[in-house]
Amino acid sequence: ALMHKPQEEARAAYLEIVMKWPFYGATMFICQQRRQPTTVACAIDRNGIHLFELGYKEPFASHPYNKICTWSGTATTFVCCC
Repeated sequence: ALMHKPQEEARAAYLEIVMKWPFYGATMFICQQRRQPTTVACAIDRNGIHLFELGYKEPFASHPYNKICTWSGTATTFVCCC
């Protein structure tokens, strides 16, 4: 359906679709959990912080910003308590 539209119109239609995706615009990081030594994907978006098992599309944990009590970090670490 987008193939027969002018480029700008197709781009706008595409963005209208993908902006509805749950984690559109999220910044993703590959992380090592401290309590459970497993590698996970961490997504940070406008709603909070979300943790994913690698290869899965649904988070196993989500933490909205208003539920994060404390946080700290360095150049290579990030720690938060919910």
